[in-house]
Amino acid sequence: MNSLFQENKKSFLLLLGLVFVLIIVAYFLFYQPLTKELKAQKSQVTQLQSDIALFNVQLEHVDNDDSLDMDIENVRLANIMPPTPELESLVKTLNEIELMSGSRIEELRFSYDGSLPERVVNEEAVVDSESAVPEEPVATEDVETDSNPEVSGEITPVIAMPEKPENLHLITVSMDIASPDYEHFQILLKEIEKQERIMMVNRLEFDKPAESVLMIGDEANESIIATIDITTFYFDEK
Repeated sequence: MNSLFQENKKSFLLLLGLVFVLIIVAYFLFYQPLTKELKAQKSQVTQLQSDIALFNVQLEHVDNDDSLDMDIENVRLANIMPPTPELESLVKTLNEIELMSGSRIEELRFSYDGSLPERVVNEEAVVDSESAVPEEPVATEDVETDSNPEVSGEITPVIAMPEKPENLHLITVSMDIASPDYEHFQILLKEIEKQERIMMVNRLEFDKPAESVLMIGDEANESIIATIDITTFYFDEK
């Protein structure tokens, strides 16, 4: 009886040991790899979520940068070709050019191809320009700065652009210029070309002084008197 029990006990222990070995083998062959794969997949999911969040943040920055770039571009384009005539700003720009070039604008005349404002420049702009530079011209449709002005009825027509867009309007400014010499006159032309707002010199006509004023004492009179037509634009988006 005891021998039978001993044999059964050995068989049981062997079977138990075999089951334990099978469990260990199954753990290393199946469970552990599956656990590692599951952890790897969870890590990949976490990484993907982080990447998605990062991409969303970058996309928001890109949208903001695009919006900022668009705003800057709109401002730049508005300076180059404004949506309104902005005649007050144009007159101030011409006054600045007059000061920087050491020349004198004797008269300003405007002509348009679009709708005209009721006044070319309001009274405040005229007062500001007069207080800043006593000798500057008053900005009206036909302006003289001399004490005895000679008002000219001739207005230079706007240059023809048959293929221009319907909303693109032209403003032509005809200026009578007096420069002390050719060098100052060149500075005036360069200052016109340097302006951010598009300005084109489409006519340049020199006035020949009388022989009696060509000589002042023993020195030659080098002053330049000319008429310049400048064309600028504005784009009405309405």
